[in-house]
Amino acid sequence: MLKLILYPAAAAALIAAIALIWGYRAAQYVPARYTELLAGDRALQTEASTEMFNRTQRLLNQAKRPGKWKAAFTAEQINGYFAVDLEKQFRDVLPGEIHDPRVDIGDKTITLFCRYEGSPADAVLSLECEPFLADRDALGLRIVDARAGSLPLPTGRVKAVLSEAARAAELAVRWVEEDGQAVALIAMPTTKQGRSVDLTHLELTGDEVRLAGEIRRN
Repeated sequence: MLKLILYPAAAAALIAAIALIWGYRAAQYVPARYTELLAGDRALQTEASTEMFNRTQRLLNQAKRPGKWKAAFTAEQINGYFAVDLEKQFRDVLPGEIHDPRVDIGDKTITLFCRYEGSPADAVLSLECEPFLADRDALGLRIVDARAGSLPLPTGRVKAVLSEAARAAELAVRWVEEDGQAVALIAMPTTKQGRSVDLTHLELTGDEVRLAGEIRRN
């Protein structure tokens, strides 16, 4: 009787150990695309970060008065800013466990990568989402895939993290489900002057995100 109890228990323990080892190794997987995005010439990254800052300032200036607005940002500019100026200008924005964020812009989706250093294990996190116009005053983000290494992340955890990020940015977010996928509906902000910001155009070109809209008096 003792053997009948011990042997299945030993087999179960072995299977559990193998699963834990596999899970840890899967969590250590680093996407090749993330490795590519991390590599780069510092001088070129600095130049791209400066252009990102300049385009952002032009957008902020457009938001000071009613009328049409437009903006375009390349993945190179965004990643240059992440590499050079994010920590210097907004050191407290990212949680201490998050390092080296990068973005990859496709024709339909945007993938955000970052390195996570914390419990239960260090891993490269990746979040692929499909942005779309939900309304003139709302941006939709459809969650396509979320992973820690090669392991899928629970949808509930992804929603909690994105909701917290939206709150930190003072943006209202509402979650719905479409065809089994979680979708975040993010309300467009108002300007410092209290004017409404409409989003009427959103386009991904494979390297660049293009936006356009209108600033309206309330």
